[in-house]
Amino acid sequence: MTQQHQQILEYYSKLRPREHTKFKISNLNKDQKYDLAKEPRVWGYLNALSREFAKDLSINFDDNSTLLGGAILIHMSIFDYDEDTTKKIYNEMHKDLELSICKDLFAGAARDAQKDMLDFRNNIKLMEETNFPRFDIFIYGYVEKYNL
Repeated sequence: MTQQHQQILEYYSKLRPREHTKFKISNLNKDQKYDLAKEPRVWGYLNALSREFAKDLSINFDDNSTLLGGAILIHMSIFDYDEDTTKKIYNEMHKDLELSICKDLFAGAARDAQKDMLDFRNNIKLMEETNFPRFDIFIYGYVEKYNL
């Protein structure tokens, strides 16, 4: 990973001093966690978040490899998978994007990340304990469907 990838991860950590979703994710079994990690909504959100962070950090946000590298590091920090597993999950999800429903989920989550960052930049708090409420609500809902 490059210095720019690391800067994106550090910015994420700064905006999220306490990882709210990790506790919820830890309640999932191995298969449920993997399926969540592969969700187009997760990747759409993290990819767009990486792009928004690059803008804030004056990193070239037209370089998709930098943005993906940042998203991969954020994903690793949330799901506790190693880099190879995270890339495998991303590649599996990317194949699913051939389905229009997956594309729609990915794009919708990307819009959610942009909205969350716009709210953050304008000091609007939808939920007091998080800067990424739309992501957290998705994760909480995903875990709740298993009654955990």
